[in-house]
Amino acid sequence: MFFILSKTLLFLLKPFNLILVTMLAGMLFSKRHAGRKMVLASLVMIVLFGNGFLFNTVLLQWEIPASPLTAIPDNCSYAIVLGGTADVEREPRDRLYFNKGAERITQAVNLHRAGKARQILYTGGRSELFGDPEADNQPISDFYTMCGVPVGDIIIESRSRNTRENALLSREMLGDIGNPGPVILLTSAFHMRRSLACFRKVGLDVVPFSTDFNSVLPADRYKIGQFFPSAKTLNDWEFLIKEMVGFLVYRLSGYA
Repeated sequence: MFFILSKTLLFLLKPFNLILVTMLAGMLFSKRHAGRKMVLASLVMIVLFGNGFLFNTVLLQWEIPASPLTAIPDNCSYAIVLGGTADVEREPRDRLYFNKGAERITQAVNLHRAGKARQILYTGGRSELFGDPEADNQPISDFYTMCGVPVGDIIIESRSRNTRENALLSREMLGDIGNPGPVILLTSAFHMRRSLACFRKVGLDVVPFSTDFNSVLPADRYKIGQFFPSAKTLNDWEFLIKEMVGFLVYRLSGYA
């Protein structure tokens, strides 16, 4: 039920949907004062949600900053990689097809080679609303072995559908170990805040290692193009609002 409600809520909170509904309602009641106000409100939202400077200002406060390798403890037990950044079912299945956020997967190799993590635990299944959540993550394992990670250092979890289940099933897989010591958590910078809370909630000692930054560099924030409405920026707000709402819902539900 939680999974269904969260997906429905996120659909209704997309800025494009909100602007569209407001604009249509304003046009429908255009002869009334309230209708003209709704049209004006939709135009104001386009300007605000399309402003790149405003978006990056908020995003920079939300993303967890990158950590230098020297700040990561040596020889942590695991580097836990959150999935959702690769298409493991695309044919032909003789390679790994990366989606946005692939740094989650690739940076784990660097941590393993640098001696920061003894093993890599990849966690991620299918996120579809209905059907079997288990994914065939063999391409992920094949990629790590191709990069020189020994088979014995790779652990794959393939049934988790969201961040809450990532944490629960990872903790379950490590259950026989007792206290695994510090583990490194790899996920996108905008997603790290919720992920840290979830993994710490299940009792893991987590060291964050943010990847896949969406914010622009400080030198680019003040470029003139950042201040004009952009369809890309309007679309980018969707993932940030989704993450903020997800974090709030997880807090209220006791998951984080």
